[in-house]
Amino acid sequence: MNTKPDTHPAPILSPSPSRTAMSTDLIEFRMAWWFKLYMLGVTTMCLLTGCEPQQEKSLYWCQKAIRASCNGKPVKI
Repeated sequence: MNTKPDTHPAPILSPSPSRTAMSTDLIEFRMAWWFKLYMLGVTTMCLLTGCEPQQEKSLYWCQKAIRASCNGKPVKI
């Protein structure tokens, strides 16, 4: 077992002036207030009837309920 501490100092990295400029983007996802209730209803009906939901209809409502924006501009999902 080597108990001798590392004698090499860690290099100090200083950013070069050309690398300090950063671009930041804000991406937000929001969900409609009714979406959780919709999913609860679909799940309840699936459990009661033993059937599967229609994927096309579920996807349609999911796309309606979830909203995205990039830097305040709406983005279509």
